[in-house]
Amino acid sequence: MIRCEECLRANPPTRPSCLYCCAALPATKNSSKLRKPTLLTPDKSDPSYNTILVVHDETLNITEVADLLKLSTDAVAKLLAAAQPLPLARTASLEQSQLLAERLHKFGLQTEIIFDQRLGVSENNVIRVRSMVMSDVTFSVLTSGRGEPLEMKYTNLVLMVEGRLLTKTTTVKERKSRKSENEILDASEFYSDEPAFDLYCATREQTFRIAANSFDFSCLGEQKVLTVNENLRMLKQVLKDKAPDMKIDNSYGAVRQSLDLVWGAEKATKSDGWRRDAPGRLIIGATTTVSNENQFTRYSRLRHIFLRRQ
Repeated sequence: MIRCEECLRANPPTRPSCLYCCAALPATKNSSKLRKPTLLTPDKSDPSYNTILVVHDETLNITEVADLLKLSTDAVAKLLAAAQPLPLARTASLEQSQLLAERLHKFGLQTEIIFDQRLGVSENNVIRVRSMVMSDVTFSVLTSGRGEPLEMKYTNLVLMVEGRLLTKTTTVKERKSRKSENEILDASEFYSDEPAFDLYCATREQTFRIAANSFDFSCLGEQKVLTVNENLRMLKQVLKDKAPDMKIDNSYGAVRQSLDLVWGAEKATKSDGWRRDAPGRLIIGATTTVSNENQFTRYSRLRHIFLRRQ
């Protein structure tokens, strides 16, 4: 056992941090060999570090890797078969990610640690495009909350990442009583499946996102039709024609299940307020939203990071 220098409590030699106060434990020669990373998913508001698979040895032992990552062997096999950079784990500290990378390296996996902020989990990194003005050589994007349009050249477009934004919204209204069980008065669920794509420009670091339901397709002129999906398809084709060297990545749908292992859909619950129904009774409501948007953002920017290196 290893004694924590902060709270003086004994900890198993496999832990890098104290089980009780989370302080870093002193490393010894024996404990360094026994330590295993703590793969606890960080809170949404906390900084996190992503361990990304880069390359792997074809002769590695999948069972050992699955045991370390706390995944099934089938899940690990799918991650390795994808033959592209994918997340293996997400941890709350750089030390945990470095420890995991060391263990994976011994098993024949080369990984890279990427901070969440670099993967776009920030409002400043993703710019939602509302409309576009197109000319022969350049185009300008207009966004909500910004005064001046941003102008770019078609020749500077390097990558388009296609995907879908999936949202499930559940609203529940219930009556709470001190003397009896809560009574659900009303419940509803709404699903949204919105096609979208991200654009990356060689001269800018931001992600420019165009989502079908919030974009004005007037830039298509006479090519604009009545259906949103057809307009989005036409806009992508126009951009492809004007930027023939731009890479097109449509792999998100194929790897989404593997991404769910580490970058699962995120849930947010918001209270809709309350009102008094009778003495001792309250009617309260809450809306829960489950969305994959941050997952798509991380994946999209991950594809851009590795494309720039090529």
